Amino acid sequence: MIENSYFRGKRIEPSIPEDELGQIPAALQALFHETSLSPENRDGKPAWLLFDVDGIFIEHKHTPENIAAHFEENKEAVLRIQAAIQKALAQGFHFGLSTGRSVEFVRALVKTLFPSIEPEVIIAESGFSIVRGDAETFPSTITPTDAEALLQIKPDIETRFIENGWRAYKLHHCIGLVWPEGHNPDTALEQVESYLQDRGMAGDFVVIKAPSSIDIFPKGGGKEAALHDAIGTDAAMIYFGDSPGDHGSMKEAAIVVVPQNGQARTKDFTADITRDDHDSKTILALHMKEPLLGGVADSLDIITNTTAGLQ
Repeated sequence: MIENSYFRGKRIEPSIPEDELGQIPAALQALFHETSLSPENRDGKPAWLLFDVDGIFIEHKHTPENIAAHFEENKEAVLRIQAAIQKALAQGFHFGLSTGRSVEFVRALVKTLFPSIEPEVIIAESGFSIVRGDAETFPSTITPTDAEALLQIKPDIETRFIENGWRAYKLHHCIGLVWPEGHNPDTALEQVESYLQDRGMAGDFVVIKAPSSIDIFPKGGGKEAALHDAIGTDAAMIYFGDSPGDHGSMKEAAIVVVPQNGQARTKDFTADITRDDHDSKTILALHMKEPLLGGVADSLDIITNTTAGLQ
């Protein structure tokens, strides 16, 4: 179930045995007590369960047309995830999603994956859009000038890279470029950075390398900034992520979860932020043995069974 666990600068041993799904060792429950999720440390602050989308529930190849088949193929894990989130909601948690995908895509995913569970907050387009119900707002940290600057280069950069075999996500306010299959990811990042540098725009935008794409968004943007606007800065948070675009949000969390398919840089990062000297925060990092939906289901079983004992 758990590949590695890190807490306050050390790896937790032993891992939870494979044959004891949901049986939480006393040592792990004690660690939860030291985080901001426990009632004695929460001081009335809200507790959030937040998920990235790509690398957590789906892969970058998935589209609104094929996500239903993907979830049907993994129905057992999907049902476990749905049940665990319902259990977390009953325990008083808030539920949200944070992704680089478009609002339209996330709504389609929610309709398929969570037909009876409505996320309280959806952060889309790498933090450009904050959605609550039918209302969509933009983070206070992004100025109209910076947003407009990105829209000015969007048609040219997308056309230029599509001509060279790349694919562009359908985003309204940001840019998501998927490099061709077999392309070197580091070379892909260099190509995008060179494009901006050649036009005197280096440093004008935030550029992030995701597992199979390059995401570009306005200065002041990003998931971390949007989270501050959406849920405040004092919420207790469990965050599921897999790539560098999640690192800022992970630093704000009490517990971070990375599935087996998570990037090595992100696993290293989550191990690092459990150090004692990290802003006096207590962070627990769980690296799961299973990828995608299986890893999410396993970790949610662990978390909801543990937090049930903290109520």
